Amino acid sequence: MNLHSPLFTFLLLVVVAPSEPSDRFLSDVNQLRRQYALEYNVSDMHELIWNNDLVKVLKPLDWTTSWPDARKTWRYMYFNSSVSPTKDIEGQLDSFFAKTQSEQKEYIYYSEDVRKRSAGALELLNPLQRFFGCGPKTEGDSKLTVCLMGPRGDFKLFDTSGKSSERFLEDVNGVRREYANRFNVPNMHELIWSNDLVEVLKPLDWSLSWPEARKTWRYMYLYTYANVIKDVEDKLNPFLAKNLSEQKQHIEDIKTYSAKSLELLNPLQRFIGCSQKKEKNSNIVVCLIGTSGDFKLFDTSGQSSASPGSKCYKRYNNIDGLCVAENPEKESYHSSPERFLEDVNDLRRTYANRFNVPNMHGLIWNENLVNTAKALNYSYGPWPEARITWRYVNIKTYDTSSNYIEKEIEEFLELNETEKQNYVNQWAGTSLGRPELLNPRQRFMGCAQRIGKILCLLGTEGGLTLIDTRLESNANPGSQCYKNYENDDGLCVATRQEKLTIRINQIREKYAKLYNVPNMHQLIWSEDLEKFSNDGNFMIDPPQMGKTMRYVYLPKFENREYFDFFIESRIEQKYISKDPIERNAFFASNVQTSLGDLEFLIPLQKSLACDYMMNEHAQQDYVCVIGPSGNPKMFNVDTASVTTHVAASECSSRYKNLDGLCVPEDPTDVSYFGNSSDFLKDVNDGRRKYANRYNISNMHKLAWKESLVTLASSLNCSDNLSCANKTWRYTTDLVYTGITEKIDEEVDYYLTEMSQDEFLDFLKSGETHHVGHLELLNPMQTSIGCVEKLWDFTVFCLLGDEGSFKMWDLKNVESKAGTNCEQGYENDDGLCSIPEAKSIVETTTEESTIGASTTSSIPEPKAIVETTTEESSTGASTTSSAPKKSIVETTTKETTTEETTTEKSTTGASTTSSAPSKRRLLPKSSKKHSARVNKKTDGK
Repeated sequence: MNLHSPLFTFLLLVVVAPSEPSDRFLSDVNQLRRQYALEYNVSDMHELIWNNDLVKVLKPLDWTTSWPDARKTWRYMYFNSSVSPTKDIEGQLDSFFAKTQSEQKEYIYYSEDVRKRSAGALELLNPLQRFFGCGPKTEGDSKLTVCLMGPRGDFKLFDTSGKSSERFLEDVNGVRREYANRFNVPNMHELIWSNDLVEVLKPLDWSLSWPEARKTWRYMYLYTYANVIKDVEDKLNPFLAKNLSEQKQHIEDIKTYSAKSLELLNPLQRFIGCSQKKEKNSNIVVCLIGTSGDFKLFDTSGQSSASPGSKCYKRYNNIDGLCVAENPEKESYHSSPERFLEDVNDLRRTYANRFNVPNMHGLIWNENLVNTAKALNYSYGPWPEARITWRYVNIKTYDTSSNYIEKEIEEFLELNETEKQNYVNQWAGTSLGRPELLNPRQRFMGCAQRIGKILCLLGTEGGLTLIDTRLESNANPGSQCYKNYENDDGLCVATRQEKLTIRINQIREKYAKLYNVPNMHQLIWSEDLEKFSNDGNFMIDPPQMGKTMRYVYLPKFENREYFDFFIESRIEQKYISKDPIERNAFFASNVQTSLGDLEFLIPLQKSLACDYMMNEHAQQDYVCVIGPSGNPKMFNVDTASVTTHVAASECSSRYKNLDGLCVPEDPTDVSYFGNSSDFLKDVNDGRRKYANRYNISNMHKLAWKESLVTLASSLNCSDNLSCANKTWRYTTDLVYTGITEKIDEEVDYYLTEMSQDEFLDFLKSGETHHVGHLELLNPMQTSIGCVEKLWDFTVFCLLGDEGSFKMWDLKNVESKAGTNCEQGYENDDGLCSIPEAKSIVETTTEESTIGASTTSSIPEPKAIVETTTEESSTGASTTSSAPKKSIVETTTKETTTEETTTEKSTTGASTTSSAPSKRRLLPKSSKKHSARVNKKTDGK
């Protein structure tokens, strides 16, 4: 800091005549304080007055002892009179102002010198001191000049950052409150200091025009913070002296530049930020005020009957006529995405009710859309990837209090039908602008700050849907909501369950894109799993846990909207951030119970339900149950996976790729249990696949058989089914959903993980029971019937008419798939199938869907979401998954057949062959993380 010239004169006078008052001396001291006040915008720097009482207090004080009376009603400073005082004080001030703001504060508040002695030269700049007196003292051979300053005993320094906003704001808001009450202004808001506006102001050149002004902020200027009240009154009084016509014209004239101090009385402005600017050879204080770009003044006629503070912006309350923010620290000029989302949904609700829109959905914040917006290259807009699963809109600011969004929407709505259509035709291929925010079918939004604007993406609709604004609709607002959405005063809002599911799916989508996961599926909230939870099954060691479902505990406090931040951080901490050895160890040690939050990232899971459940200690835990996979396989998180895979390239049947996530083609058909029609198709597709892969000549297509459904309904799959293995076999521990993956997992495990000895032992143990889901690949089986066993929460299937399991030859290269079909069957791309016109498995009295036959082997599709239970003769709660028809069954020959193989066979084609060597049936593949549960079936 440079030493001001008055300081030299001041020091010289003190040295020459330290105890005698001097007009010149006082003038120079106060000029020093004045210049600091101007440089740092100090609003309370007081003029010092020479005080002989302080001189009298100083005279008897012994410099060599402590002064207990100091720091009560006066403080002191000193300098050596025998050396150059200028260097001493200049050095102290330069040293202090060279410190950072935090270092300055630490010195003022915690320094022993300041608290118990003196702040040295800084005492000259204490704004609230008003009296001054000096005199000589000695310290050894040195002569000192000591000055006392009062009446304050504490040390205070002005804001050295150059802002000095606190007292200025108090004055401004005091003026706003005064005029709000004087003129009955219902919406005068308290101004909040905005560092965002200060940052906007910094690069602006005062000598140039500001085209950025009058959009989301306006400006005014002052010569000093201290005179704000006087400046406002000097501008307002002449304005009030005008008649109403003149006032109106004056407001029109100043709209395009600045109303100067009157800008501080614009009722709807809520933020202010000020900084110094150079004007010729002096400094001025320029303030930006937002978020409104329009100048509005209250009713100055004096005739207003409104109540001050009666029309506050939301999150503001009336305090003595001024609208004051409930949480000022949470309000900002730019506002926040959360605030903006809330405001947009309020806007969507308003228009839904105004125009009777039956399907206006509340928007949910989506971080994946945020990341997409951040990654877009502005040089290549309007982006070819837009208008597929998202559309976009640019906004000025997250703050909507200026109603700039409504203005543009209203301008669009005021167009006639032809003008609207022309506007849509012109802009539908890019963006409609703010009317995009009223697309009723959009359900997600994510925004990113770009230079000069904010880009918001809305999904998942790439097409343009507009509301009917002709006021002819008689629909009820909120009457046509998506599944798991509910009507909330005209707006379709996600249920608590749906919000939870959406948050987890956002995490799944993020990691699917990050690691190019080829089969990450979207989770759908499951009423089946929810019923399982509500029935209290979790207390009793659920039989399907680890088979068709898994679980994860969530801390109870996380049952809220933004819990996903905690889940994601724990996944990163416990798994993603670890090295491969640590990841494998974590997986291996937890796979038999629960992988914790990592369960949410298992790609093949498709159903989810969460609720409070009773644990073994009779206490409630918040538990999420996930299915249909009980065998978790985690995707790779190494570089190789990212470079070799494509996200959502291996989706299950009836799923499609949507932004890297496998989503159902028809979400309404998705359930935990699934349906028998899709199940039958998937099983037959699997039989065809393996028939062609292993050249199985006699793999037959399965047909649905109602007699097996009836029989399965009367059996309990947990019993020892000694009646099996004659004309039918059975399998359980499955659901209709995800059967393709379950079959693939078991084939892969049995043929690559097990040794041949182990596999043959497994087949032998299945002679009297079953061999898991390999039963679905028994070539000579031709019929199947299944029921849901609700108590066991599983699907139980019978297959006929073979009573024994026949394993195919894994090394068969001679025969071809579909070349050894039974009579009446024909080769259909490797699968032995009955031609549709010759179906002989079951007949019905109903007309078939193709009109070519009165027989049908496949029931109508039936979604198993909520089912009616029937009490079977055995007391087991069951449901039939096929529709009930009048059925006449054809007579079938029931025979039991046994096949044997020679000891030299390496295929394990019979449960009676002797044990071969302990090698695996097929080479072990490169495996991802996986786990098998209860694979050696013992009465499975």
